[in-house]
Amino acid sequence: MSAMWMLSIWLACGARRAPERTPKDLALEALDAGYAQRTDQEALDANIQASLDLLATAPTDPDFLARTARAFSARAITRKARTDKITDLETARSYGLLCLAGNTGYSVRIEQAGGQVLRAATKQLQKRDVPCMEQTLIPWVRWLELRGPAGLVDVNAIGHLAERLLALQPGGWVGPWSKAMVLSLPQADARGPLESTEQLFGQAIQAQPKLAEIHLDYIKFQLPYAGEQEVSDALDAFSGTHPPRGDGPWALENTVARSEAEGTTVEPLMKRVWPAPR
Repeated sequence: MSAMWMLSIWLACGARRAPERTPKDLALEALDAGYAQRTDQEALDANIQASLDLLATAPTDPDFLARTARAFSARAITRKARTDKITDLETARSYGLLCLAGNTGYSVRIEQAGGQVLRAATKQLQKRDVPCMEQTLIPWVRWLELRGPAGLVDVNAIGHLAERLLALQPGGWVGPWSKAMVLSLPQADARGPLESTEQLFGQAIQAQPKLAEIHLDYIKFQLPYAGEQEVSDALDAFSGTHPPRGDGPWALENTVARSEAEGTTVEPLMKRVWPAPR
């Protein structure tokens, strides 16, 4: 077998393995690169505008919708005012829901149920819908946390969506974290067994150990059941447990989480969480 003939085969196989990138591929790469550089609200403003510009060219494209939701959700982290946070989270959730609506089986069942997100609808979602599910759940859960009892009506919808994501992507962090939060938030009145929420938080942390806000959620909503001293010790150790040098791609989120941990006191957490779940 001649070397030239082998080379021609290798080149042909290589061409098949690495197809030419489309304009959409390049656009998504640029969006992802901009998102990876998120350090403050200004950077996210630019990423949001770039996402909206692309979305204007293809308003139903799930890749563009998911990334637009992602950018608004991240910007909510940087907001100081509660109302601004809620507005960005609601916007992110709306783009996430539009992303999910691209699944015809899901959207038809939502319509049949009068707009309610029931299990019959979420069962229609498939692995290709995972990015849309993630970028819907993240802002929706944070919105529920901020809205308190006013968001009670959405608890079941979030729970159904989280359960489906867990089934489709058992190794991810968003599914178990979302379900754990729904079971833990006091206003949800749907608190689950301690062992169940403990396991779900553990699963989320194992899947994304460098994302400090998951650890902080565990301290705020689950650890109080272990006792006041455990919460106090965990808050005191939080910044040391999650130093800036270990942030990786989560620098913005972890900086905000460390700041929140420093301003969090034990007593309100104990009052908010007790009594223990049924």
